[in-house]
Amino acid sequence: MPHDAPQPCKSPGCTELVRDRRARGYCVRHVRETRALRTRKTTDRRRRMTDEERERDAWYSSRDWRNLRRAYISRNPLCEFCFARGITKAADVVDHVVERKDDDSRRLDSSNLQSLCHRCHNLKTLAERDIRRGLFSRPGSSTEEENLV
Repeated sequence: MPHDAPQPCKSPGCTELVRDRRARGYCVRHVRETRALRTRKTTDRRRRMTDEERERDAWYSSRDWRNLRRAYISRNPLCEFCFARGITKAADVVDHVVERKDDDSRRLDSSNLQSLCHRCHNLKTLAERDIRRGLFSRPGSSTEEENLV
């Protein structure tokens, strides 16, 4: 069976050729650095979390959530936001429509889930964060006209 052609390392300025697909496009030296960076980012994020946020985050490793997520994304494999705009893109995130912060009792309710691509999930999360901080109002709220001025 033929192998893929070697590709240059993804790290800027590195000319080392990468043959191992498991290295995600990085040479041996840079794959270690990217792993360390990912671990450091996760550790820093968890350190800044409150106990409540840590507990809520740990729930995503539960068997109940993994099974529900797997079943939901197999039934709804496309990003719902992209699909509504006429774009066919695979979903890789199962998102809670009503955030768990707002109503944790609906965390396993499949009618409260939606399949999103990573980009759409990040955009939705940022918009929700801005609304929470009071930078914008939810559509249909009484202060919506005030925010447009």
